[in-house]
Order: sequence, then C-alpha cells, then structure tokens
Amino acid sequence: MTDWLKLGKMKLVTGIALVILAIVFASLLSVNLLMSRYVTSNMIKMNGDHFLDIAYMVSVSPIVTEGLQGKRTDLEIQSFANEVTNKTGLSYVVVADMDNIRKSHPDVTKIGQKGETEYGEAAYQGHAFYKIDKGALGYSLKAFYPIYSPSGKQIGIVSAGVILDDVEKAISEMTKMFYYMSVFGLLIGIAGAIALSRNVKKKLFGLEPVDIARILEERSAMLHSVRDGIIASNNQGIITVVNKQAERLLRKAGISKPVKGEQLVEFFPQLSPSKVLDAGTPQYDMEWQINSLDIYANTMPLSVKGNIFGVLVTFRDKEEIYLQAEKLTGVRNYIEALRSQIHEFMNELHVMLGLLEYKRYDQLEKYIRTFTYKKESILEYVNEKVKDPLIAAFLLSKFSRSRELNVAFYLSDDSCVGCSLNDDTVHDLVTILGNLIENAFDAVATTQTKEVVVSLKYVDDLLTIIVRDTGHGISEEARSRIFDYGFTTKYDERGIGLYLVKKVIAKLHGTIRFETSAGVGTSFEVTLPCAPKEAESDD
Repeated sequence: MTDWLKLGKMKLVTGIALVILAIVFASLLSVNLLMSRYVTSNMIKMNGDHFLDIAYMVSVSPIVTEGLQGKRTDLEIQSFANEVTNKTGLSYVVVADMDNIRKSHPDVTKIGQKGETEYGEAAYQGHAFYKIDKGALGYSLKAFYPIYSPSGKQIGIVSAGVILDDVEKAISEMTKMFYYMSVFGLLIGIAGAIALSRNVKKKLFGLEPVDIARILEERSAMLHSVRDGIIASNNQGIITVVNKQAERLLRKAGISKPVKGEQLVEFFPQLSPSKVLDAGTPQYDMEWQINSLDIYANTMPLSVKGNIFGVLVTFRDKEEIYLQAEKLTGVRNYIEALRSQIHEFMNELHVMLGLLEYKRYDQLEKYIRTFTYKKESILEYVNEKVKDPLIAAFLLSKFSRSRELNVAFYLSDDSCVGCSLNDDTVHDLVTILGNLIENAFDAVATTQTKEVVVSLKYVDDLLTIIVRDTGHGISEEARSRIFDYGFTTKYDERGIGLYLVKKVIAKLHGTIRFETSAGVGTSFEVTLPCAPKEAESDD
C-alpha cells in the first residue's frame, strides 16, 4: 500500500480508506469465522448434552424397560417414543435391544428390523455419549444411552437425536445475527474510513504524499542553496534546523560541533528567544559576533495561523558582505589598483632608504633615474595609447599588479583610445577590465609562460576590448557556465566576476564572446557602444 502511495498511483483519501476497510473487513471476517466455529461447537455440545438427558429419561421409563423384557409390546414403546419426539422437538427416538433389533423408529416399517448402522461397542458396553453419525435417516446428531433392567443388567440402548440439516439450520439462524452485525460494522468502518481520510487530507492541506515529498525535497534544496546561514529553533529555544551555510560560518567562527539540539543562545548570546517570541516582531541587520566572527543577523518569529512556535535566525559574514559590495560596485577594482601602486612604491622606497642609510648616493641616484625612466616610459606609452585618464591610470595600476605576480603584462601596440570617454561609462569599463584582467592573471598563475595582453580600440563610438592570456584554457564542461552567477573554478571565490561583466555589458547594450584552447590560452572580446566625453564649458 505504501508503494502505491509513493508512486502516486492512488490518492491519499482512497488509500487510507482502503487500508482501514481492509483492516475492518479482515477483523470482521476473522471474528465471524471464530464465532461460527464457536457457535457450531457450542451448539453441538449443548444439544448433545440435552439429547443425553432425553435419552436417559427414555432409558429409565418403565414402558421401555418392561418392553425390552417382553412385558410390553413394541407398539407401546413406539407410541412412547413418538410422544417424546413430539414433546422435545427431536427428529427421532430409537429404542433397540441388545441384538440391535429396533423397538421404535420414525419409519415404522423398520421396527423389528436390525439396525443398518452398527452403533459400536461403546453403546453396548454401558457408555453414554453423543456424536454425529450417518444412519437410516442420513447424517444426524445423536445421543446414546444404555438401558438397564431393575436388576442392573443392560437390556438395550436408546438413541435420541436430530437430523443434521436441522442442526445446521439452527446454527445458521444463530450465526445470521453475527453476519448482520458484521455488515453493520463494515458500514460503520466505511463511514469512519472516509471521514478519517478526509480529515487527514484536510490537515495536510489537501496534499498527496508525493506532493509532500516533493515539497520537502524542494524546501531542503532551497534551505541549503541560499548564501545566508539559517538556524531555526522551537519555542523552547532548542535548535531544530541548520543549513550548510550556517555550518560553514560556525566552523569559520571556530565552532565545529553539531549544533542541532543545542540551545540557540549558546551560539547567539545577544539573542533572547523569549523576547522574540513575546514581541512577535522581526529585527533586521543587527551587528553580532560569534566568537571573533563579525556577522549581520536577522531574527524573526515563526508562526502558523497566529501561533508562534519558534525563532528563525539568518546571518552573513560581515567581511564577506563588504567584499561582495566592493565587487558589485566596482570599488574592489579601484582598491586593488591603489593597493598595487602603494605596494610597488613601498618596495621602491625601502630600496631607496636602504641605499640612503648606507650612503650609497651614486647608486641611489642611478636607481632613482632607472625607476623614474621605467615609470615615465610606461606612463608615456599608456597615455599615448589611451587618452582617457581614468582608464589609463587603471591600466598603469595593472602593470604594478603584474610585477607583483611575476606576470608579463602588455598593452598592445594597436591599442588606441583617442579621447576621454563618457563618465557614466568609464566606471563600468573599469569593472569589465578589472574582472577580465584579474581572471587572466589567475589563469596564468600555474603556467610556464605567464603573459596577459590587453587591446583597446575606439573607433566610430565603438569600443573593442580584448584580453588574452596564455593559461590552460577553459574546460569543456565550464564553457557553458562561466557567466552564471556563483559559478567558479577557483577556491573560496564567489563566482560573480564574469557574471557581473556580462550584466554590465548587457546594460551598455554590448556583446562579449570568448575563444579558448586547451594548453594555449583564452581570449575575451568585448564590443561596446560608447560616447566620447563632452567638452566642458568655460562658463
């Protein structure tokens, strides 16, 4: 039955009703069979004992004892036997002597004849008993009793009984009542089964088991797929639900033990479940700590039809939120650019300070000239190719970043952006360039040849960006997913870089495509409609 429900072949109401009906029917059938056997056995015993009493009365009657001693005629015995039969409702009373010669019989033609069925030794050895046996009238329930003379000598036997058809008819009448009661019970069972199944389905909001299973699977999938940590407790503050993200954040906070079944306040000491339950109002964006991990948390009561039964806590790592915000706003690209520049200048300053401390003034002067020449050469080259100051400055920062990573970074000779671009577009260009170049740096991190080439061409209000690397290439299975939100092949990354690039390009009504080859590298090409910056008025 469970398999039917699981497979959805049978509706819940039908399934429950059939199960209950099967149980009721089996119970009633078993009871009826047992009762029928009990009634049959009890009726045979009761009638058998009653027939023995009648047979005894016949055996001690003077008419019978005197008749078997020749003092009365067979007609008198027959007349007495008929009288007993009529008064007791028996089918027959048969009296026979020790030679099994009938002295009375329902069929008068058999009087004086020897019985067709031997009654057995027991009847003629002084034993009284009853049994079902086949005689001249067919199968019957009969009782046998020995007949004794006044001196105590056995002189015959008496057999009193009813035809078995009559016994079965009596039993049938007796058991018919049980069948009526069973039918009535079955009808009550049907009504109860339907009422119960409908009540169960109502409590399950009309859902079938297959629907409930699907909802639970979907709920579990949604619970574990969100970025927020989710922990729920009952109204006693005991944790009942924990998703994978919550477990990850708790491990990050140094908590590795299972938390389900523990008290909620053990992990969120700032939270008072009783206050949330009493107030019944949610609280958002609270700054809490789990050990040393800073988080943003939200709390809300869980309720069904106005009855609050628990507390829900959702939380995110504060640092991860900031990093995400930096990526989404493009601030991360500017921060990385400044960090690379600062890092490079700090390294150069350390060298200069060292030479100054050792009073190597000639070497210091030579070092400064060389450093200045390199910087001016790169600056002059970039400014010649890219006239937009913000994009040029951003590209200069990537030269610094490439030296940190020991990557050969080039701006192609055919690059040409001959004017400043619209301010509204430049910020988006930094987001696009920043993510594509950083991905290229990551792609060549483990290759022998570490080269990244950027090409920028602005012609007829159309900007073409090409970023080419000498990495391992993009795998077949990853190619169709690289622009999906959350997809990444890098450890501990969020997978939003290329997603954000594609989103920005779509906003600017541009296009992006890529070519990749295993062991050779990957090239991304972006084409964007882009207006030049309007000349500022002197007014």
